[in-house]
Amino acid sequence: MAIIINEIENETAVETPQQRRTKNALYLLVGFLVLTGLVIYFGFFKSKTPDLASSVSEAYLASSDKLLFEELKNVKGDKIVFGNRTFKNLILSDKLPVVVGEQGRDNPFAPF
Repeated sequence: MAIIINEIENETAVETPQQRRTKNALYLLVGFLVLTGLVIYFGFFKSKTPDLASSVSEAYLASSDKLLFEELKNVKGDKIVFGNRTFKNLILSDKLPVVVGEQGRDNPFAPF
């Protein structure tokens, strides 16, 4: 068995920084491709079969929403809100007096 120098030179046990960067870039590329494949699979190709629980809950929500809207149509809150003494005592903001305070310094960035 002969030792061939060319084969020994190509197989080094110590990685150079360039080899490390190349290996890390390859790992990142493979990870990115796997992640992209998973997103595409679950986002586009996975079958969208509704299960029984989701269809029942959707039907229940639809019926409960209709009942809620019917109840809201029958609510007459005008007299309760607008007839309240507290609401009548509110003052519009344009009717409030404008208080002019003391004016600040000419140059607010100047040292004291």
